[in-house]
Amino acid sequence: MDPESSRSIGTALREARERQQLTLAECVERTRIRRKYLEALENEEFQTLPEPAYARGFLRTYATSLGIDPQRLIDAYDDAVEPEEPGRGHMELRAREAPRAEQRHEPKRRTGTRALLWALVGVVVVVVAAFFASRGVAIEAVAIGGAADYFSR
Repeated sequence: MDPESSRSIGTALREARERQQLTLAECVERTRIRRKYLEALENEEFQTLPEPAYARGFLRTYATSLGIDPQRLIDAYDDAVEPEEPGRGHMELRAREAPRAEQRHEPKRRTGTRALLWALVGVVVVVVAAFFASRGVAIEAVAIGGAADYFSR
């Protein structure tokens, strides 16, 4: 039997760290894991750790940096943490019924797209008018109603 598997998670981590004469501060520097999380792992205060996925990652990183096989510690962690604890990394997936054809809505268009399109049309009109004006072609405005008198002044 492997000596690491017979010890607790915290004991295995602490003994490996002390055997290498490392301080927690040095381990923080090595692993880039906050001190409070390393202390929580060594003291087996798993409720202090974030979601189990993060805790497993911290455990893997810390164990690897100390030269310990991380999988054995992760397995021990999984056994120690109650899997059905609500709000601790478990998601419930629910299927949702697809909308029927008559319930489907057309996607809403963005008003910004329309404004951009109209601005582009305006630029094209100005460029075409400038082209004809540079060629000496007269462009006459077509007036509607009483606007002809206004423009002829």
